[in-house]
Amino acid sequence: FLSRILSMMPEEKIGLIINEFGQTSVDGAILRETSGMPIAEINNGQVFCGCVSGNFVDSISEFFKLPIRHLIVETSGMANPVNIKTVLEAVRMQTSEAWEYKGMICVVDPTTVADLAEVVNAVREQIAKSDYLIINKMDLMDPVELVEVEGVLDELNSHAPRLKTSFGEISSGELLDFLNRTPAALENVPLKVESDFRRPLNYRIRSLQPASRAALETLVSTLMADSLRIKGYARLEDGQVYLVNGASRVLEMIPSAREESGVDLVLITARGDLEDTIRSCWQTHLASPVEVEEKGREYWD
Repeated sequence: FLSRILSMMPEEKIGLIINEFGQTSVDGAILRETSGMPIAEINNGQVFCGCVSGNFVDSISEFFKLPIRHLIVETSGMANPVNIKTVLEAVRMQTSEAWEYKGMICVVDPTTVADLAEVVNAVREQIAKSDYLIINKMDLMDPVELVEVEGVLDELNSHAPRLKTSFGEISSGELLDFLNRTPAALENVPLKVESDFRRPLNYRIRSLQPASRAALETLVSTLMADSLRIKGYARLEDGQVYLVNGASRVLEMIPSAREESGVDLVLITARGDLEDTIRSCWQTHLASPVEVEEKGREYWD
């Protein structure tokens, strides 16, 4: 979706802030290969939490020193924009540049949103505070499932226009419609959910050795049962490096020009401590030395 937006504005001067909840740059690395635009990355947390929100404000202020017309922020899927007004007010206090907040777009995964909205406040906040809702992956939807998804969105934000897409495809007219709107969703406050949902953790899984394709696909497919997202890069035994992207039980492996000696993945989970599971699964399918590093608890404590 973001690549589509950038391709529709080839003459515009655009800056990008990419937020990764995990420790490894994936989205930023992809965009560096393709966009040629100035990019700032904020990793190890989501930009609205206290652990990195100061860096977020500083990054926005630094971009205002550049000759750009648009600044696009791609937040982590774990981002909870409950304090977005506070962040914008801090930016106004820190810079003398004139700027206008155009609003927020939420790309909704209809295959998971009904379940996640019941247990994750961040998902509810993202939908409620967005000025456009894009229901993506329509190629995977049937009419009955879509009715349930629309009901979830009606509950949280019945006023935002909705677009239905596959693979993030939107038209230039739809983009201009968004840019010409006055943001209205900042004041929306969804009801909080109360549950025993464990706050997300992320694990970095690294090996210096290439992997066989069959073993890597089996590993990722197995771990996806306990994951919200798996992404990263892997060098296979034939020497080719691939972008690995696992979400909603769908695994993609796309050839990449990135230099990588082995495997470097990030796994995001809300199922609690998975380190033993990851190590056991790795040894079962790949049986090579692996480093597993957990992050995330400090974001919530």
